[in-house]
Amino acid sequence: MRIFFLIVLIFALVSCSQSSKDQELNSTDNEVVVNESDGIQAVVLEYGPGEFGYQILENGKLLIDQQHIPAVQGLKRFKTREEAQRLGEHVKSMIQKGIMPPTVSMSDLDSLYISY
Repeated sequence: MRIFFLIVLIFALVSCSQSSKDQELNSTDNEVVVNESDGIQAVVLEYGPGEFGYQILENGKLLIDQQHIPAVQGLKRFKTREEAQRLGEHVKSMIQKGIMPPTVSMSDLDSLYISY
């Protein structure tokens, strides 16, 4: 019984570490830093053809990892780098104004011309 438990534990640990490696591989060398000021920056990430997201960093520390379009039902990614950049900049400006956590609504997406 102990051997079975150890095998299950090892399998769980290996599978968890593999998924984080896959995520790192999907986003490497596809980053674009967008307009850094006040130590806050928006970084656009490409996950595949026509699949984008963004991260918000403050002094190099990850604040937001937005892999999918917020406020939209389901897991849809941004279709263009520019759409991810526009919303990343919008969220960044909210943080700079002291709005924390920043909240994105459907009307925000519409006003920024984000397709979903």
